[in-house]
Amino acid sequence: MIKRIKSSDLMRNVLVLMTGTVFAQVFSYALSPLISRLYNESNMADFGLYSRLVAFISSLISARLELSLPVPKSNFHAYLLYRLGVNLILVSTIISLIFGFIYLINVSYDLDLINLVVLSIFSSLFVAFINLGTNWSIRTKDFKKISQQRITNSLTSNLFKLGLGYFHFGALGLIFSTFFGYFLSSFHFLKDFFKNKYFKIKSSKKTKVLVSEYKEFPLIVLPHTLLDMGRDLFVAFIIVYHFGKEIFGSYVYASMMLSLPIAVIGQSVGQVFFNKCAEMLNLGQSIIRLLYQSFFILFLISVLPFGLIYFYGEEIFMLVFGKVWSHAGRFSEIMALWMALNFVISPLSNLPLLLKRQKENFYIGLLDIAVQVFCFGILPFFLDLKNVFQSFLSVMWIYTMLKVIVLLITAYSYVYFAKYTKTIS
Repeated sequence: MIKRIKSSDLMRNVLVLMTGTVFAQVFSYALSPLISRLYNESNMADFGLYSRLVAFISSLISARLELSLPVPKSNFHAYLLYRLGVNLILVSTIISLIFGFIYLINVSYDLDLINLVVLSIFSSLFVAFINLGTNWSIRTKDFKKISQQRITNSLTSNLFKLGLGYFHFGALGLIFSTFFGYFLSSFHFLKDFFKNKYFKIKSSKKTKVLVSEYKEFPLIVLPHTLLDMGRDLFVAFIIVYHFGKEIFGSYVYASMMLSLPIAVIGQSVGQVFFNKCAEMLNLGQSIIRLLYQSFFILFLISVLPFGLIYFYGEEIFMLVFGKVWSHAGRFSEIMALWMALNFVISPLSNLPLLLKRQKENFYIGLLDIAVQVFCFGILPFFLDLKNVFQSFLSVMWIYTMLKVIVLLITAYSYVYFAKYTKTIS
């Protein structure tokens, strides 16, 4: 089994993609002990709100067209979708700025709020460009380009976080550093977009046909994504409301640190997996063996890091990031259970798109949303919130158990979809 994995196209492409990705994330980890001592839980809470706003807006303005790029059999057709995505992003950003301006002139003058709105909108613009460029590179198997973008993003954002944190910029330092990382790293893909051989070739008729053919991405995938992102925004506000900004900041930091393995390895596997699945399905081949192989690789990788966090999370966080993050370490111990499963499953989350199973996947997404809304939005009303830390621990344990059930249902559904769907034509 190990020999087959080593010799597979999946593993070779993952290793190519991970070369730059691992460097980028190791650099982030290396600076984290310094950066974490320059910011506090309140700063991290504001940054968590910004991150969720960017995720929501960037998905909205792209209409999730980037996910369609690896699917068409023709590179020209895929590029037409690429160009359509770029045009849609530019128009949507202008509209977002207009609405943002209208909102700001109707509220009291607040420089922090202005910075949050403006930086969130422009960050979303560059994140949407990056998502488009990444999926185009996945299609063309230019995994080196993706690695270069991630390295640039990591170097820029982390060095700025360190510098601005030293000069006590607080939450604005975290937000601006992240924005500048997106801005600079997006040029890796923008340059290739304008130099592409199809750039000067236009076909409005064919574009209309492609829009009709891949309409499920804006009509089905986008609402699903917006529900997910909207849920995250809701959870952010409700945690702050029930438990306070410091608890939310610790929760955000624990989530960030536990999500890094997904960014390092899981995302690389997922992007290569998506490309390989599209190729196999276009040839009418079954992908079930590839799915099992991906599950197996990710499970083996997950055992050690998440196992250590489960048993020693609080001690690790206090030692590495500082005593101020002890609560984040405690939260990470509880979260390790479902984050390990999430690490195995989430890289394969685009599979329903290829198999035309968006509707079924949407129902699973609704179940996930219901669990999160129940745990963070309803359950706190039945708890004694005099001790907010202990109350939040109770919520986290209940959420973890329910989340594990949802993820197991998700994994089973992916296997079921893969077994009974062999083509995307």
